[in-house]
Amino acid sequence: MLCTAVSNVLGIDDPVLTLSVVVSVFFLSVYVLAFFVWKRRKAEIPEERLPGVSIVVPAYNEEENIADTIESLLGLDYPKDRLEIIVVDDGSTDRTYDVAKKYEGDRVKVIRKENGGKSSALNAGIRAAKYDVIACMDADSVATGKALKTLVSYIVEENADAVTPVMHVWKPRNLIEKFQWAEYILSNVMRRALDTLQAQYVTPGPFSLFKRECFEKYGYFDEDNITEDMEMAMRIQAKGGKIVHASDAVVYTKVPRDIVSLIKQRVRWNLGFLENAWKYRREIWKNGGDMGIFVFPAIFVGLFITFLLAYKMAKDFMYHLEVITTTVSMGGIWSLIKPASWDFSKVLTSTLFGLASFPPAYYTTVLLAAITVAMIVYYAKKTGEPRVYWSGIYVLVSFYFFFMLVVWTIILLVKIFGREVRFGGTVWRNSVLNQLAGRYTAVQR
Repeated sequence: MLCTAVSNVLGIDDPVLTLSVVVSVFFLSVYVLAFFVWKRRKAEIPEERLPGVSIVVPAYNEEENIADTIESLLGLDYPKDRLEIIVVDDGSTDRTYDVAKKYEGDRVKVIRKENGGKSSALNAGIRAAKYDVIACMDADSVATGKALKTLVSYIVEENADAVTPVMHVWKPRNLIEKFQWAEYILSNVMRRALDTLQAQYVTPGPFSLFKRECFEKYGYFDEDNITEDMEMAMRIQAKGGKIVHASDAVVYTKVPRDIVSLIKQRVRWNLGFLENAWKYRREIWKNGGDMGIFVFPAIFVGLFITFLLAYKMAKDFMYHLEVITTTVSMGGIWSLIKPASWDFSKVLTSTLFGLASFPPAYYTTVLLAAITVAMIVYYAKKTGEPRVYWSGIYVLVSFYFFFMLVVWTIILLVKIFGREVRFGGTVWRNSVLNQLAGRYTAVQR
């Protein structure tokens, strides 16, 4: 009934477009409302109440990055006598261990172990930590001066199991990095909204903070998981734990520089999301705040509509291609270029967006894009970004649909047919084909 009403108001007689408009407007409205309803105060506690913190830095072949990471941690505005940095070299084949070893001293401990994956390195560091508040820091990330003090204040005042920071891209240079800059800003907006909904489903590798008792209650990082930070967050939510977001704690992370590396990263992230969401589907529905009743349905409905729109676009494209082929084969070149017979801009718009024949739907889409741009610019400035990368925003708004369509197409193919897929040092074999063949192994290294 709602779709019918919207169809009448907007003058759309295409059910796919009507559904996409209704879903987009509804979920965007909820996220925007949740973003502005967010009222978590800035938590500040006296320095004498700040607890000791152990920062665990898992590192594998991070020779180029590890020094910057350690330097940023040593420069944190935090009592020196209550700060411990543990670098865990996970069997690197480059000079990561040697570089880290130069910093070893009263506050820096360096551990070397056989390669076992990021989760095993994190767990080794957590077990070696002497303090009851533990931060996990990716070796390609850099923390700002007050980030740790802010995160700790939240975990103390909010009595949370975990706290997540605001993440920005470190010094974006090329278009791929600037695209991710815009994407990360938008993700920060969503994370703040998800915090309002008590539905955060990832504790990011760059500087998430945990209480030790969180690991004692819910377990350590899953060493058989390709997205350990996502699995941990979903496990905490599923067990009724509490994750909060610190919108004033900023950390910078380095991102893929080329499209192939970016797609591979996003395939791993979203494949991990798919598997972890399925793993905790029952518990999250019962205990996961609004995650089970709103966030997960929003993601999966959005995914369904993405493929539905892709099908419509392909169908429209084939129709217009058939028109061109038929016209040319009949020798009607004039009718092909004659304005009365062929409106190229209309065909192009219809093929790409399916909106040319429905101006209200087109304007609605433009409005949604404008709101997205406004949110990115607003939150970038609010969280201290020195400049706005308009080229990255343009690419995000214009091509994100196609980018994610490619990513999810690869994911579905991998999930169904993948025999053996490598993600860094991890070999993933959890495909439908392998399970049916009786060769299922969750993760094999």
